[in-house]
Amino acid sequence: MKEMQDLFISHASEDKAEYIFPLVNALSERGVTYWLDTIEISWGERVVGKINEGLGTSRRLLLCLSRNFLERRWALAEMESAFAQQLDSGSSRVLPLILNSRDEVLATYPLLRSLTFRVFDQGVESIADELAALFIPDGAGKNGVRIRIQSAHSGLLCDVMESVDVSVEWLASKASAALGGKERADAGAFKLFPVRWILVDVEAEDHWNKLSELRRRKIWALVKVKDEVRTATAGTTSLKELGLQDGVVFHLYGVALGDIVLWNKPMVDPNGPLIV
Repeated sequence: MKEMQDLFISHASEDKAEYIFPLVNALSERGVTYWLDTIEISWGERVVGKINEGLGTSRRLLLCLSRNFLERRWALAEMESAFAQQLDSGSSRVLPLILNSRDEVLATYPLLRSLTFRVFDQGVESIADELAALFIPDGAGKNGVRIRIQSAHSGLLCDVMESVDVSVEWLASKASAALGGKERADAGAFKLFPVRWILVDVEAEDHWNKLSELRRRKIWALVKVKDEVRTATAGTTSLKELGLQDGVVFHLYGVALGDIVLWNKPMVDPNGPLIV
């Protein structure tokens, strides 16, 4: 399953320095995930394939319109594809943002007049705030934090927004379900061992690697706050108690709570892989 990001940012390359880079920096600060060609397409990769993949794994398309945009074939193809998907699904997927040359853009594409659009002149911070609000689940509000979690075994990713009042056990359980984790694993013995899923802040990875097997069995989460590594030894510990910061990235480790502890390779059971 491909990772879903919030926004596919369709734009003309000439607009990157003045408009796109300041905007994506503001989006990153708010935890909004996005697909941007200079990040996602590496030297030698197939451009068309990567763009189609990006469009297919993005929740919305941010259409950054400008005089430069109107002259670029790739940008126009992305726009047409997004509008076609919007018509097929019946859902609002395209978010027009006019960077400059408003009259020229609207004259070229009068269809945009029937849509709600924004203009860059309202300010980067205001635009980023409004975009961030689109992807915050109901009820999360200002008490929520954006969290990215990656399976340490398969590399699969998921992004969640959670209240800081939830427990680390709740978050680990939600992440393991999203990433295909199972509650029990075959550790090569005659029975299946229960598995605990542990959240390890990527900034605390070195600390995790130094822990003994016995110590790993006793924790639920590791978080680095400034220069301090904090440990949750109870599943009921809340994200607030750990001092979790918005935008934290976790690795999710599976530890078998039997005679064998596995953390550097995928665990399997008789019915299939623990991580798929």
